[in-house]
Amino acid sequence: MLYTVAALAALAGTRYQVPLAAPPAEGFPNPNAGKVNDKIEHFVVLMMENRTPDHFFACMGLPKGDWVKEGHVIPMDPKDPSKGGATIKCGEAEYACKSGPGYDMFAGKVEPGGEDNFYPYGAQSDDNSYAHGAHGTSIQLFGKDALPVKKKIAEAFSIFNNYHSAVPSFSMPNHIWAQSATSAGINDNIDYIECGGIDPLFPQRTIYDNMAEAGVSFGLYWNSTPPDAYMAGVLRHAEKNFKTSKTFFKEAAEGTLPKFSYIVSGSDPRNGHPNDDHPCHDVALGERNVKDHYEALRAGLGWNKTLFLVTYDDAGGWYDHVVPPTEGIPPDNSSHTLPYSRTHGCKNKFDFRRVGSRVVSYLMSPWIPAGVIEGPPKRPGPLNTGHTVWEHSAISATIVDLFGLPKFLTMRDSWAGSFAELLTETSPRTDTPMHLPDAPEPTSKVTYHGCGTAADITRRQRKHVKLWQTLLGNEPPAGWEQMGFDELQVRLGELSAPEGP
Repeated sequence: MLYTVAALAALAGTRYQVPLAAPPAEGFPNPNAGKVNDKIEHFVVLMMENRTPDHFFACMGLPKGDWVKEGHVIPMDPKDPSKGGATIKCGEAEYACKSGPGYDMFAGKVEPGGEDNFYPYGAQSDDNSYAHGAHGTSIQLFGKDALPVKKKIAEAFSIFNNYHSAVPSFSMPNHIWAQSATSAGINDNIDYIECGGIDPLFPQRTIYDNMAEAGVSFGLYWNSTPPDAYMAGVLRHAEKNFKTSKTFFKEAAEGTLPKFSYIVSGSDPRNGHPNDDHPCHDVALGERNVKDHYEALRAGLGWNKTLFLVTYDDAGGWYDHVVPPTEGIPPDNSSHTLPYSRTHGCKNKFDFRRVGSRVVSYLMSPWIPAGVIEGPPKRPGPLNTGHTVWEHSAISATIVDLFGLPKFLTMRDSWAGSFAELLTETSPRTDTPMHLPDAPEPTSKVTYHGCGTAADITRRQRKHVKLWQTLLGNEPPAGWEQMGFDELQVRLGELSAPEGP
């Protein structure tokens, strides 16, 4: 079946059709092709939004880990010490922030005037950080007991000390990278055709293409936030593999989840508010989101064969004291990389030889010891440069490794580590908690994506409207462009009508 994309018809004067055939993999051959890991039958990924380890973990009192210390001072202006600095304090972060952090922190602490797009990059250090953001919002930290769900996960399983976003940029490049080990050259929230691409959709091979050709089952689960429909390698699998949140919880209970599950955070089933932790969304709902999914997996029949990763797409402008590394990081070398013509609205071209800031990530399985703070990968992929960090390419690398796929997607997942190396228990633990602590009570305030207002329709909602027009065959709600955020969110939810636990 070919999926028609009506919303893109004006681009070519005809209805665009998603190609059924996937392009070939461009990474290294898997030296262990055909060999299946006998510990794991279900690899589950929950994608969250825009938080850093310092922001969440620094004040928890964890016995290990590389976190910023309370009292650390960040200069307001590295060129002028007389302007003083901003002092980091525990407990200043709120579940629903009043205003979002500044995204100029994405430059990665590059020296003023230094090169941040091409290797060798300008010198990076904390002295080159500014206290950007909404009056210091970007350097606010949560208190010791503010995030009980995440704290318990850190105690009972493992969190990462060395997991970075793949691209020092926004959500869209990192979402794409997590599912294809490349962003096809983009380092901004733009569509493929907006930056010189020939096709409306990102054309590169995805993890789903790789699994489909190898006969490995998978599902993309969502409620109010649909999967990344701007990728051909996502849309071509929609008919069989797009599923609702309700289906995930049913399959988890029965132990019938596919080999790989990708969960797109959307909205809390109890109050309809977003639960992905994106500023200014309520982090209390993010806590409950993680708790719901973990407890469903833990109670399910497949728990002893499950690996559950929760990761965040990018830093979102929140402060993290660790300088993103540059040494030994290969570019993806994808043949689908855009020409990056600035006449199409692109920003500065980037060579993808460094990663972004650290992002919050934690890993749960009965095969993982308790209380582990994970360092860098010990066993990189077949492309070994001598320097490896965890980043979103590890999702693809782990799929290839766990299920014995024949080939990696790009040079980047050929280099990345596999989470399989962290499954160090010789038998599944019997002491993993059945339940995580209760999440904090949701805020009474309604919060909005990007800290907008009730009158604002977000770019994300506009993308959702396009998906309804294109994928599901539904016309958007009449007069949607005049609706505010809340009304449009409710109407979009009515069109999808999936349910949570």
